[in-house]
Amino acid sequence: MQGAVTGLLDELDNKWDPTRKDQFINYTNLYTFYTIWFFGFVSGCRPIATPYVDLAEVSPISLMAALCDKAEEKMRPVWITDGLYRHMQYYSNYVERTNIYYSTAKPCWFLLEKGPPREVRKHLIEMFVHRYLPGFPANISRRWMMNGLWDSGCPPELVRAWAGHATAGNAFWARGATAH
Repeated sequence: MQGAVTGLLDELDNKWDPTRKDQFINYTNLYTFYTIWFFGFVSGCRPIATPYVDLAEVSPISLMAALCDKAEEKMRPVWITDGLYRHMQYYSNYVERTNIYYSTAKPCWFLLEKGPPREVRKHLIEMFVHRYLPGFPANISRRWMMNGLWDSGCPPELVRAWAGHATAGNAFWARGATAH
């Protein structure tokens, strides 16, 4: 995983010419992918449509945000690290300054050669994951972090909370759930 992230960062660090449309599109898409991948590692966000929150939704004081990555009625709080928050600021500035900030409805998009930007979706994320980790699913960052938390001795209930998994009593279908 670390090699894949390093490969992506190396590609982003390569010199590119923003006046060349093909390079601008490629760079922007890589930068968007890096941003949502970084967000996925930190937040445990599932590979949903737009797996990211707008910077305006993150409290600059507590670095907390509400993440809806399963169903609208199942929002959960996520803690954004200092590093991710700074990166979200850079990405937000990039999007605004490059004039691809055309809608307040979505905080990030993938660009195409022709046509409007495409909403970030699981199959598009998977294309980029396969570029750096062939054969792995779009949610590999979530799985990698979850396993890392378990391997480091993090209590299982905290890992489940980080991942947004329901616990007994919160799950509608579980034995002992509040609906029974």
